[in-house]
Amino acid sequence: MPYDELRNSLICPWTLDFHVDYDTSVFESRFLHSAYLPFLSQIGQIPGVAASVKASFGPFAVVGEVNAALRQATFLDGLGITKSMTPMTWQASIAYQFDWNPWVQEIGAQGDFISLGYSGSKDMAGVTGLVNGVPNPVRIRPAKTGFSSPQASG
Repeated sequence: MPYDELRNSLICPWTLDFHVDYDTSVFESRFLHSAYLPFLSQIGQIPGVAASVKASFGPFAVVGEVNAALRQATFLDGLGITKSMTPMTWQASIAYQFDWNPWVQEIGAQGDFISLGYSGSKDMAGVTGLVNGVPNPVRIRPAKTGFSSPQASG
């Protein structure tokens, strides 16, 4: 397709990329490992799966990702309370490239763009640990967040 026809298209060129990955333990991630470090010996190996999709259609891009444990983790927190959780997180975003150049493959690699996103989590509630014998809450990120990212190049 000639450049002018591509530039005026809202769907060409297009790309689609889909991945599914297996993890032997979701608690090996930096975030969960550091947040639940005092409890890892009780938790053990909790397998997980991650799925992601990335697509672009002309000046538009869509990204989605889900990360989830495949079974429940059960442990006693610092106060001796039994906690059970099956951690899961997700995120989705859409983007639009202004003054789009069809020869640049990534949205945001050249010029101005805007993106909107949403992320969330399930079973990521905090627990109470003991630090020098004093109860200390382990804080976990909010269950749902929205974000936008306008970007201008100079």
